[in-house]
Amino acid sequence: MGAFLGYTKREDRISSSIISAASLPAVKMEQRVQTLGAANRALILASEETALIQEMCAVVTGTAGYPVAWVALCDRRDPRFGRPVAWSGEGVTDFRPAWGARQGPWWGSGLSDGGALSDLPFLFPLTASHPALEPWRDAALRHGYTVVAVMPLMIRGQLLGSLVVPGFGIAGLGDGDVTLLGEVAGLLSYGIAALRDRAAHESGLLKRREVIEATVTALANTLEESDPYTAGHQRRTADLAVAIARQMGLAEQTVYGIRLASLIHDVGKIAAPAEILNRPGKLSSAQFEIIKTHCKVGFDIVKGIDFSWPVAQTILQHHERLDGSGYPAGLAGGQILLEARIVAVADVVEAITSFRPYRPALGIDVALDEIGSGRGRHYDPAVVDACLAAVHGGALGFA
Repeated sequence: MGAFLGYTKREDRISSSIISAASLPAVKMEQRVQTLGAANRALILASEETALIQEMCAVVTGTAGYPVAWVALCDRRDPRFGRPVAWSGEGVTDFRPAWGARQGPWWGSGLSDGGALSDLPFLFPLTASHPALEPWRDAALRHGYTVVAVMPLMIRGQLLGSLVVPGFGIAGLGDGDVTLLGEVAGLLSYGIAALRDRAAHESGLLKRREVIEATVTALANTLEESDPYTAGHQRRTADLAVAIARQMGLAEQTVYGIRLASLIHDVGKIAAPAEILNRPGKLSSAQFEIIKTHCKVGFDIVKGIDFSWPVAQTILQHHERLDGSGYPAGLAGGQILLEARIVAVADVVEAITSFRPYRPALGIDVALDEIGSGRGRHYDPAVVDACLAAVHGGALGFA
């Protein structure tokens, strides 16, 4: 590792930290409290990794009062290499020309060189040559710095990088400083880990949504090839269902699930003969029984897809009615999912206002009369009220 001062065992670090914190003079203790308070505030307010690191450097130089500080992170492709990503302090620009060098492992990074000691803080005398200190060591010496504290940033046992703070002699950087800077580094490590976890989670959700959207689009497009009327109906029903759900104040996650179900709520009609779907006259009882199977057929098509929302059940139930007069199971009241109750109202309104092979469009007034007369009997009163408010507010251009 080269010459260093400080801790050689984890137990020494822990015990020294406790002793140092307990024996700090009042001025140092106040500095510690203020510094950790500022670091915690930065952690709470952080929304992006680079900004958090920069703010932590500012805390070290501003609140804690150290002259210069920077953070170097390991290269994600090769952790033996590192580069500063944020810095703060007077004269820090004098160090920057040397930071771009990449001449070998640890060159210029300020990072420890791996091994059993990589997760421990160190005080390095700048008079000792070490690749991690080159070539900015000369610039530090010219500024009068004689020692540098290197606080490792660890995430789940892996070296992420380091917080680097030069100082003027051992009197300027001692055990109390190592304790304080180590606590700041610990908070920064935690913050970076949390932000990266969140970013990975959001990236995973985004990719999952892309897959789900592609699946729904494929199903909708397949139906559109056999029945363009139904395909357009599903898109417009989804728009109105989303407007109703938002009018009801539902969470956006729930709204998204309702949109997905609405976009393919009639996908089961893909199994119905085209001559029935596009029949210009009234359906016979037998033909209507075939149409009614589309709820169960749609459920069977999508039930094996992990949507994370009750899409399959919503498709199955969107023709159920509060009084039990619907199909396919004759569910009543609270047995029907809220999502299905919303899609049911949006489905009826859109169907009545749109052209069908067997009749012309009947208009929004007829549609609103239908859900109004069925309010509390066929349709959920809260959903009907939200639909009326959404339509009068301009949903689907009905206002």
